[in-house]
Amino acid sequence: MPSSVRVKHINRYIDRHGRERIYYREPGKKQILLRGPVGSPEFLEDYLTASTGRTAAKPPSRNVSRGSMTQIVSQYYASADYKNNLGEVTRKRRKTILTDFLNKYGDTKITDWEVRHIRKLRDENASTPGSANDVMKALRGVFRFALDNDIISYNPMRDVPLLKGSSEGFREWTIFDIEKYEERWPIGTKERLALALLVYTGQRRSDIIVLGRQHEKDGWLYFTQHKNRERKPVHMSLPILPGLREILDVSPTGDLTYLVTQYGRPYKNESFGNWFRTAVRAADLEGLSAHGLRKSAAVRLAEDGHSDHEIMAMGGWDTLKEVSRYTKGVRRKRLAENVLKKAREAQE
Repeated sequence: MPSSVRVKHINRYIDRHGRERIYYREPGKKQILLRGPVGSPEFLEDYLTASTGRTAAKPPSRNVSRGSMTQIVSQYYASADYKNNLGEVTRKRRKTILTDFLNKYGDTKITDWEVRHIRKLRDENASTPGSANDVMKALRGVFRFALDNDIISYNPMRDVPLLKGSSEGFREWTIFDIEKYEERWPIGTKERLALALLVYTGQRRSDIIVLGRQHEKDGWLYFTQHKNRERKPVHMSLPILPGLREILDVSPTGDLTYLVTQYGRPYKNESFGNWFRTAVRAADLEGLSAHGLRKSAAVRLAEDGHSDHEIMAMGGWDTLKEVSRYTKGVRRKRLAENVLKKAREAQE
């Protein structure tokens, strides 16, 4: 919107998640939330409705042609493969990706997509392999659905491999990082409790935000991991280690979950991530995440001499391959130490 144009009765502020909130409020009337940003078509539509009571004319809906990507994706959303075989978080993420895809290619015919087109689409995002692969994974589901329902006779996605990205993944917390965080957030704070739950259980943030007293029994935590809970649930039994027990007993907790927001409600996955990042920055740490502590937990177990099978059971990983990604550095170091030990023994 040009700077010379002014709108009346607008209140704007940034909420605790860093998002701008825009409200229309006339004196003596209830405020109305408007979509942003200011000046966007969505804002103008909401502002017109709030200020005059009239609804902006909507553009005519676009005809969906038979066999177009828009039509096939719509059918895919209604399929059991999408609704029953994907978790809630995965469905939400892939729908966002496919919406962006359809904004560009929704009118194209699915039968027109060949291997060279898929490869070009993938390589457009090669600078961020993770994002490129997310697009490929979302489209794989669509093309597999089309093949299974005889909409296409050949699936070009099969011949376009995912890009190789960094195998390191999330940055692991070092012992010095953890000590620095603990210095900033002493025992008895919610920030320290969050760290303890992540460190002593080795679980994802989506798991620790739902843990509470009702999951405790005879010194153990019993729960089902959030990831794949609808499609392939993993039921966990974890001992409450002494370090965690000490912090739980002196920390403020909620009624249903250990961790609660300032309003006493359980965290959502995204809001916890934002809150925890703020706590990390307050400890003068950068580039560290909750998931990095899951990796650190596996590494510490390996350093303490636990086998990959034991670590797999503790963290709830599905395969040894997943565990070995985290522990290979420890195993490599231990082998090198054995070589050094034998070399010294040979010199004696």
